[in-house]
Amino acid sequence: MDLVGQEAKYDMNKILLYVEYHWGKRRPVIEFELNHNKVYPVNETIFQASGTQENSIIEFDLELTAQNIFSIHMRDKTDNDTVEIDGEYIEHWVKIREIEIDNIKFETALYISDPEFRHSMTQEWVSRMHDQGYEIQEKYHRCTELRLNGTWTLKFNLPIWQWCTEHFA
Repeated sequence: MDLVGQEAKYDMNKILLYVEYHWGKRRPVIEFELNHNKVYPVNETIFQASGTQENSIIEFDLELTAQNIFSIHMRDKTDNDTVEIDGEYIEHWVKIREIEIDNIKFETALYISDPEFRHSMTQEWVSRMHDQGYEIQEKYHRCTELRLNGTWTLKFNLPIWQWCTEHFA
C-alpha cells in the first residue's frame, strides 16, 4: 500500500490505563482528573477476574494540552477493608500496570517517569500507624500503587513521543 501523500491516522488524545484492582470485601473505587478537571472513562474492559482481583483496561478520550497532569484518586479505603482468607491478608488497593497515551505504551518507563503518590490519610491515622511500627511517607515517588487513600499523579507533555524520548532515552 502506498502511503505517500496520506496522513497517518492516530488515536490522538486517547489514554488507556491498565490496572489491577485488589480487594477482600469490595472493589476499590477510583476517580480520575486531567489538568485538575474530573474526567470519566468512555469504556472499561475487565480481561481477567478472580475472587479478590480484577484486571481492567480503562479507556479515556480526552482533550490533552501541551502540558498535562493526569491523576487517579482513591478515597474509599477504610481499616475494615483488610480481610484474612486462609491465613492470608487481602488488602484494598489498586496497581497501575501500564499507561498508553496516543498509542505509545510507557512500559518500564512508567516507573522512571516519576509518577507520584500522595496519601490523604489523617495525621491521627499516620501517628497510629507509626505507633504500630509502620512509617507512612507523605509522598512516594516512582510509585504505581494506590495502597492508601490519596492521589497518584503523572505529569507529561505533548507530543508524547518527544516527551518519552527526552525522559527515557
